[in-house]
Amino acid sequence: MERMNGPIRVADLLARPVFQKAQLAAGKDGLDREVRWVHILDVSNVGSLIHGRELVLTTGIGFGASVEGFRAYLQQLIDAGASGLCIELGDNIAGIPQPILALADSSHFPLIVFPTEVRFVDITQDAHGLILSRHHKLLDDLEQVARELQRFTVHTGSVKRMLAFLEQVVGAPVLYGRFGHPPITVDSRRTLPPLDDAWLSELSIPDPLLSQSVVELPKHWQQDSTDKRVLVVQPVVVLGMTRGVFGFVSDPDTVGEYLLLILDKAVSALAQDEFHRLALVERQLFFEQDLVEQMVRGETNVLPYKVELQGDRREHGSAMRSKGVPQYCVAVISAALIPPNLHESNDEEWFTLRTELSMTARLAFQSQELRPYVAIRGQRIVVVVESPAKSLGKDPTPQVKRAIQHLQEALRQSGTQMTQHVPAGIGQAAKDPGSIKQSYEEALLALYIAERSLDSEGFHLSRQEPGSAQSAVQTGAGNIVAFQEAGIYRWFALFQPEQGSFHLADSDLATVVAYDQKHQTNLLQTLKTYLDCNMSKQQTADALYIHRQTLYHRLEQIEKLLPVDLRDPKSRLSVHVSLYYHEQKQNQRPSRS
Repeated sequence: MERMNGPIRVADLLARPVFQKAQLAAGKDGLDREVRWVHILDVSNVGSLIHGRELVLTTGIGFGASVEGFRAYLQQLIDAGASGLCIELGDNIAGIPQPILALADSSHFPLIVFPTEVRFVDITQDAHGLILSRHHKLLDDLEQVARELQRFTVHTGSVKRMLAFLEQVVGAPVLYGRFGHPPITVDSRRTLPPLDDAWLSELSIPDPLLSQSVVELPKHWQQDSTDKRVLVVQPVVVLGMTRGVFGFVSDPDTVGEYLLLILDKAVSALAQDEFHRLALVERQLFFEQDLVEQMVRGETNVLPYKVELQGDRREHGSAMRSKGVPQYCVAVISAALIPPNLHESNDEEWFTLRTELSMTARLAFQSQELRPYVAIRGQRIVVVVESPAKSLGKDPTPQVKRAIQHLQEALRQSGTQMTQHVPAGIGQAAKDPGSIKQSYEEALLALYIAERSLDSEGFHLSRQEPGSAQSAVQTGAGNIVAFQEAGIYRWFALFQPEQGSFHLADSDLATVVAYDQKHQTNLLQTLKTYLDCNMSKQQTADALYIHRQTLYHRLEQIEKLLPVDLRDPKSRLSVHVSLYYHEQKQNQRPSRS
């Protein structure tokens, strides 16, 4: 397709026959200014009479021989964004004063003079004919571009070919970044460095990106110190959600209406392509939602089964068993951003949100080489996680934690107003497909614990120094709790109703708690550290940074206060559990569900 030559410039009009007697008096550096119309103005106040990018013709009647009037007239045109000024010399203006020439030169504003009388009507007729002709050519080109882009959208896997076509149209490198996917760059001249997933963060793009933006290239994108190119970008929005960003690199002087219209057409085509992808994913999500529901109910007859996703075809059964059986575990993530009962309305808002959450979760787990099966159950995201057969015997928990952290970050960046720590629970790896239900129930208990976590660093026994007794519970991922790592907290999740659990803890600790409150002591913490250190007095003293004699005095006081004998294993275990329950209740955060 033949590309149009761009907008009309002042230099283009000077080359026309009607300007053959014209002379450029000043402002030669502004000859590339765009001309959208030609206007005759012979009044003194002209600033409010033009919109910008007009070439103005005048005989000087509006300001006459007054240099100050001439300067004011010219300054109004410059401030209003006119393209240039054409003056007919004669009775009104005999010549151009030096201050006027200096102002035009410093403003890069073309000042054109006609030494003899001219017919302004001939100039306007010729210029307007050229402008309209170019405008019609622009529309024809745009229509051809739109038809070609439409043709690409009906073919699968044609995004790269579409981008290659757009590079030819704009004559510059083009970039497309779909969120959650590596960026695609078409740069046949190789004027840009290789880009990674963080390419958007290297640009000074407005946040949030809502419309077309022109931004400077990062220094390491530039070819040399004289490279002044810019990146013109626009979001790709589908169903009200930003799915990616498309843009092209260009010289700032060439970024005009035509290229911006091309950008808009390209984004529309890419949005249509993305919508087709969403439609395929939606169909899969309905199937997957039902599949997960069956898995967590323990219906093993759903395996072996076939699952087919975009470009990812996996078949379980005899063929899969010959290569090794994959293992599964379940993760449950709180999605408190889902308004209560929204799922019951079955409206467009719920449909859109569920799609967004499911797709975001899938991408997060796939980034850790895990195969997720995602469902939204109420205000929770349930993910049955399949790790590859080659990982058989390896604990998938670290990978699952990293995937959830990716999901948390993606949700925060997507504008869903997620808080910094989104609670999540992970069940143990299922030994067989029939154990997926058990992993799900464990994940629910772990989520219950995560929703009541003690601090943003996860569960802990106490702040202990190296060499002292170490915590048996280390989540290492904030409000992400793995069931097998939660230790005694797993029992708390089963202690229902909570009132009864609180009564048990109070019966063990009430006297010590009351003593601490009355005398401003910390015997309760001493007791907990003592039991955590397996009743080693030396380790306890070291952990508390106190002298052993001080510890002995505290322990004697504790023994007097406790209603039970710590030498009895059953009583000691009860007190130890009560200490953990008391600590959890003291520091418990409000539940998110």
